[in-house]
This record gives sequence, C-alpha cells and structure tokens, in this order.
Amino acid sequence: MFKKSLLFLCIFFLLSGCKSSGPLITATDGAFSCTPQEFIDMMNDAIKTVNESQDEVEIVPIPDYQASGERIKVIDPHLSFYFSENENHQLDEVELWWFGNLSTCNRDHVKKVMSNAGFYARSLCTVFAPENADEIMAMIDSKEGTVYGYGDSAWLRKSITANDLTFEHSISAVSWNVFSIKP
Repeated sequence: MFKKSLLFLCIFFLLSGCKSSGPLITATDGAFSCTPQEFIDMMNDAIKTVNESQDEVEIVPIPDYQASGERIKVIDPHLSFYFSENENHQLDEVELWWFGNLSTCNRDHVKKVMSNAGFYARSLCTVFAPENADEIMAMIDSKEGTVYGYGDSAWLRKSITANDLTFEHSISAVSWNVFSIKP
C-alpha cells in the first residue's frame, strides 16, 4: 500500500511540475485546453518517468490518438480510453474504461489491469481537479449511486462536479467501469 501511495504522490508531482495546486488542464467554452494527442503525450511523458523510477507495476502508455470517439486499447481487452474532440480539435471528453471482473484471468494480468486502472483514474483526477482528487476517488470507490436499466444491461451511475467539470463513474451489471470527465 505504501508503494502505491508513493507512486501516486510521485505522479502528482510529475504531472503538476511541482507547481502550486490547480488543474494542469482547464476547460473553457465546453472544451479542454489541449488536443487529445497533447493530453496523451503529457500522460505518456509522466508514465515514462514513473516506469523508470519503480519496478513494482508497469504502467502501460496510451497509444497515439486516431479519431474522435475511437477506442484506444491500452490493455486489450480490459482497459481502454475514448477521447472526443470538438470542431476546433480541442479535447472535450475523456473516458477511461476498465473491466472489473477478471476472475478468469491470471493473477499477473489482474494486477496489471487494476493497477493501471487505479493509476489512470487517480492521474485524471490530479490533472483536472487536483484539490478534489481524494473526493473524486472516494466517489469512484463508493457503492452509492442511481441504477439505470435492469438485468445485464443495468448501470450504477454517480457523479460529482469540481472545477466546473463533471466527473462520472458508471459500473455495469457485468463489471465494466467507465470514468468520464467533461466540461
């Protein structure tokens, strides 16, 4: 647990450049202050540094951006990103998807998926709303929320607003997790 806390602390300082608190990426007029590829490059630069400074778990870099709404597979098929952009090519939504029911997978794969999912969720909070990161992570961990649908198509949804952004976490009945951030 200590190593994970230290890893998250390291990523906070790497992503923030040791600046005073405040988001690295802000939103104006319904879009973020970067393109999807600029966001990916920033994350991958931090991931490279984190991977060089620890050997407990490899954080898998995000592949290059292709098109708005296209799935970017990080750990296929269990962890992916979706990015959307506006007409000016500015990032306007980030979605992190991970599969939580990995009971049929080997232990190393489960550790890799869940460690990367936790790393990415915490990093997204740190990039967009550092002063609310703990509150947003608690929302993700919470079993509270509103259920939509029924049976295998049911979803538990919960959201929080911070820095004029909406952070939403949804869990499907079949264990898909979606963490989205949008202005």
